[in-house]
Amino acid sequence: MKSNTFQRKHGFQRPFHSLQIFSWFSCIYNNLTYTIFIIPEHSYPEIIILSVIYIILLFLLILLWYKVSRSDPTDPITILYKKESDQVILQDYEEKNERHCSICNCPVYKTSKHCMRCSRCTIGFDHHCKWVNNCIGVQNYKEFFAFIVVVQFIHILMTVDIAFIGTQMILNENSVVSGYKKAGEKFFYFEEALIMIALVLCTLATIFITKLVFFHVYISIKGITTYQYILSTMKNVEKEKDLDDLSENRLMKNDSMEKNKKCCGINNFNAPENSLNQTVVVKNSASV
Repeated sequence: MKSNTFQRKHGFQRPFHSLQIFSWFSCIYNNLTYTIFIIPEHSYPEIIILSVIYIILLFLLILLWYKVSRSDPTDPITILYKKESDQVILQDYEEKNERHCSICNCPVYKTSKHCMRCSRCTIGFDHHCKWVNNCIGVQNYKEFFAFIVVVQFIHILMTVDIAFIGTQMILNENSVVSGYKKAGEKFFYFEEALIMIALVLCTLATIFITKLVFFHVYISIKGITTYQYILSTMKNVEKEKDLDDLSENRLMKNDSMEKNKKCCGINNFNAPENSLNQTVVVKNSASV
């Protein structure tokens, strides 16, 4: 019996995730602030070089973001199985594939895992990315990794440039932003605030995305997925907990044994002392 449950095909399908929406507005805000207030502060040759680098990175970012968000990493067997109506072919699918998803009610590949957020099985499941609102699997992992690397580069560029140029342009009376001060101090401080907010957002994004890139480099070297890494971490935590419990039980046993030994030691020590005293008394009596 085949399931009719709705399955997400890509990241642009509603409902959108809150982090996905935040990433859109943050990206638009940072890039507009950077192009309007920061790039014009450079000298003419620097503007040309910087603009070329920035446009290339921005183009790659939009292209890869669209490909990752629009991709469909669903297990192809589930797609074919749900479209098929011939019972003989359906039975053949079930016999040839060892795994079966009880939620999708379909045969699946060994590397597939069911994602509850997308309500589908993803082949070569790595993780569900909330920022693009899509599952990352074997079919779109390369695009995802290239995407986060490009995001890292463009945010490093904007963070460094805003930090140095932004500070100088606020202090420089001939800068674009300082020139707005002639129109009124309130407008000037508003522009200054926009630059500082962009700097904070870019800095946080750079830290987060850099950690993410290094993490995926690490698991790629290990030859595991994010999901497998999480499972192994959970197993290690459980093992450590079991070892801690075992060590605690051993300590309790050792404490009880030491107490018993102390008790036995005191009794053994008293016994010879009493017998010795009795012997001394007997000898003294005899001599008298």
